[in-house]
Amino acid sequence: MTEIMNEKLTQNRNCMRNINIFLVVFSLFFAGYGLHAQVTIGSYVPPKEGAMLDLNENVSDASNQQVNSTKGLLFPRVRLETMNSLSPTIPGYTAGTTDLTHAGLTVYNVNTASPFVEGIYTWNGKEWIYIIDGAGTWKTGGNTGTNAAVNYLGTSDNQPLILKTNNKEGLRISASGNIGINTPDPNTPLDVNGELTVRDVKELNLVHGNLARQLYINTNTGLVGLQPAGEQAVSPIFFASTDRTVLECPKNSSILSKFNNCENMVLAPVNEDIVLNNIKVTFNPGKNAFRIGESGTYQIAGALNFFFATPGEANRVYINTRMEKSTDGGNSWNSITGIRPIFIIDWYSGQYTSVNLPITVQPLQEGDLIRIVFNRTKAGGTMLQGSSVTELKVALGYSTPAYTVSLTRL
Repeated sequence: MTEIMNEKLTQNRNCMRNINIFLVVFSLFFAGYGLHAQVTIGSYVPPKEGAMLDLNENVSDASNQQVNSTKGLLFPRVRLETMNSLSPTIPGYTAGTTDLTHAGLTVYNVNTASPFVEGIYTWNGKEWIYIIDGAGTWKTGGNTGTNAAVNYLGTSDNQPLILKTNNKEGLRISASGNIGINTPDPNTPLDVNGELTVRDVKELNLVHGNLARQLYINTNTGLVGLQPAGEQAVSPIFFASTDRTVLECPKNSSILSKFNNCENMVLAPVNEDIVLNNIKVTFNPGKNAFRIGESGTYQIAGALNFFFATPGEANRVYINTRMEKSTDGGNSWNSITGIRPIFIIDWYSGQYTSVNLPITVQPLQEGDLIRIVFNRTKAGGTMLQGSSVTELKVALGYSTPAYTVSLTRL
């Protein structure tokens, strides 16, 4: 009996030893398989060649042969805390210790507090990257069912929105809302760094009700476009004109002697002569000149109305009339437009005659001075030309103003 019991015990020990060996071999085999093999979950079909993990129920759909499952992948729902922290996925998380090794970690975030939104996020080794919106994505082929109160294209933090083509910035909306084209720092609601083309202005310069319509800026609405019919556009202009007697030299006066000796006579305007001025031109009484207030390119025009009396009838008067510019505060002057007419005075008692200066286009800088000058001329620089005058005035005559000056900034 004892021998039989010992034999049974020996058999049981051998069986347990074989089972243990099998379990060890089985564990080692599947441990190796788990470390190195590809796996299919959901069916017994082999995984696809390029997949380490293949989710496949091995079902078929007659309408779509690509279908292989009726189930989906359910991401774990996590309430993320901060954009640059792996917490709470790692308890006691310390920045930098496991950041790179967790790159690719993906969760479905349920925290909707800014800057998070609900949706799928992936850790890129430094921060959480928003992948898919739980409420729906903004499609490149157009969107339907949008609500303007909540749906928008842009940023939800204090960062600009930048639009690029060919990796080059074309438009930027700053965090303050300013729109910049070709500039990274827009300073106004619309800041265009470069030229602006305005098209489809077929009515530009056409006459509507005796008013020429032109491109203009509406100072009330800020509209830049075609001038509405019936509205008058205001050009950047300075205009001075007067009916007063600006200069009067009676017979035998010292001023008249200077003119007859060919000395320069400078027209003396006053502030009251200014009729229209929206380009900040001011009057400099010490130089009898107008001071330019804004740099730019200007179209300049002017006219004077003279009264001459001569010793006899049919006498000729030669006079040089010009407009001069000074860039050094009036220390030196250069002519920018001028004319030398010859007047035939038919009445020795005097007659009015006007001079229109040729229109000129000139670059002017802020601070430049403009004045009107005239003088009797000499032939060859020595011989007086024409007759002397016995009386001289610059004044209103025959409804013609004493003088006019027009500066239009182009």
